[in-house]
Amino acid sequence: MGDRGCAAIAKNPTWSNLEILFLNGNQITNEGAKALGRNSLWTKLTDLHLSNNQSDEGATAIAANISWMNLKTLDLAYNLIRYK
Repeated sequence: MGDRGCAAIAKNPTWSNLEILFLNGNQITNEGAKALGRNSLWTKLTDLHLSNNQSDEGATAIAANISWMNLKTLDLAYNLIRYK
């Protein structure tokens, strides 16, 4: 999938009722994760799984999303996230 596929998914207007999304191991880097973080349509999202990707800065963009008020689970394991 990679970043291009991730960005396309993030812009999908038909997923307004999306609650759970698994994108583990899809070679998503900062670019794709930032595209997800800009999504404002998934207000019902409760679980987002992004483990085993290649994002660091993208985690910040996802954390800054204010539309995902129902998010309960965010899996970013094995993403080489560094403390700055």
